[in-house]
Amino acid sequence: MAVADPEATVSGDAKAGLVRVVYGGGKGTSELNQDLAPVPGDAGPNDYFGDSLATVDYNKDGCTDLVVGTSREDVGSATDAGTVDVIYRASGGLGTGKAALHLEQGMGSEGILAASSESGDRMGTQVALVNRDPGATATDESLVMAVGVPGEDIGTVADAGAVQVFGLRGTPGAADRWVEAGNTARGPTGRHRAAGHHLRTGHRWPPGRRAPVRHVRSVSDGSTAA
Repeated sequence: MAVADPEATVSGDAKAGLVRVVYGGGKGTSELNQDLAPVPGDAGPNDYFGDSLATVDYNKDGCTDLVVGTSREDVGSATDAGTVDVIYRASGGLGTGKAALHLEQGMGSEGILAASSESGDRMGTQVALVNRDPGATATDESLVMAVGVPGEDIGTVADAGAVQVFGLRGTPGAADRWVEAGNTARGPTGRHRAAGHHLRTGHRWPPGRRAPVRHVRSVSDGSTAA
């Protein structure tokens, strides 16, 4: 089980955020934050690491991998641009698999490369991950991740929002789709519409009323459910 606390203080940095992991079968606990080796980057104040979580056994090896959104991460001079990290798991636990995949706008290829990290984008406010062919080993085509970018400006429309959908295997962005209102999403682009703020059903605390611990996801090691 993975429990996010995006408002946790880490190394003196308020609201840097962390994720606590409880393994099933009495296998102990662990913590993930941006000051620990498996996670790219460094913890900073108001990063909100763990603002969103998603889990999937992306390669059908019996181990669950964790996707973590850090919606207020600064990217260069762009404040609150947001990033997403995929933390891979092996038999030793989360972070013991292959090196983590770090995603931010302006890197990789195709759509995510063409985009740019801008102040207030809040990439990673929501993440949703799915293997579209769950009965088979994931492929570049079947495994996709949707990432909400609710603060994205579309043309001259401020905070119209967008969703980026792309595969996790291969080069980041190699199988991506960019979804915005008036494109493939319903309705016209509108100021402060914040498309991508919600990617799944369920309650989300409004601004100013954030729950201290918001996200819980199951994490399996292939032998005992957490």
